[in-house]
Amino acid sequence: MFKSKKGFTLLEIMVALTILSIILMFVYDTFFATLRARDIVEGKNESVQGARIILQRLTRDLSAAVLVNYGEKQGSDEPIKTLFQGIRDEEDGYEMDKLHFTTLSHVPIPIDSEDNNQSALAEVSYVWERDSEEESIYLFRREDFAVDTELTEGGSYAMLGKGLQEFRLKYYTASSSGQSYQWVDEWDSTEDNTLPMAVEVRLVFKEQNNEEEGETESSEKVYTALIPLYLAQRK
Repeated sequence: MFKSKKGFTLLEIMVALTILSIILMFVYDTFFATLRARDIVEGKNESVQGARIILQRLTRDLSAAVLVNYGEKQGSDEPIKTLFQGIRDEEDGYEMDKLHFTTLSHVPIPIDSEDNNQSALAEVSYVWERDSEEESIYLFRREDFAVDTELTEGGSYAMLGKGLQEFRLKYYTASSSGQSYQWVDEWDSTEDNTLPMAVEVRLVFKEQNNEEEGETESSEKVYTALIPLYLAQRK
């Protein structure tokens, strides 16, 4: 006699599919939770790395900021003056700082050429540009090895960071009486030909914390630094 082969019943198949669905659901949730956590960590690492690069570069440039008479203008006895100028700028409701100065932080590259006139003195600027689509700020550093009458223009630009929400600077100086010290929001060496004693830097980055159902939660990460200007005249 032949023995009949018993197969799975419909109920057993449904139970198996239900268990499999539950397992896949947990795997799916775990997988995408891992992806979200990775994105959050990468976003935080990006802001930390961006802040480190900006602050290191600013510290190197500002600590060697200098004001000197540098030659004479062509066809004139008037000397070319170096510059330290910090201004508060506004664009589309965003108010952030721009900084232009001359510094000795530039390391000249030796080139075997009679036309090579590089020196340790260079023009440096820190300027920002807003991306209206991403609602983010890009910070750029300008460097010009040829110090001339156009102290805020020329040279080459390099992006230092993105995702900024704030780039603020304050300048430490003696009061008009010379008896106390104060922080000011702007600086212009063309008025008194002096450098601030120190610069306070405040960077604010936007960090993505979570993304769920098309909605993104974000927070702000703040970085600050106090940079002394060693070549400033102490009062």
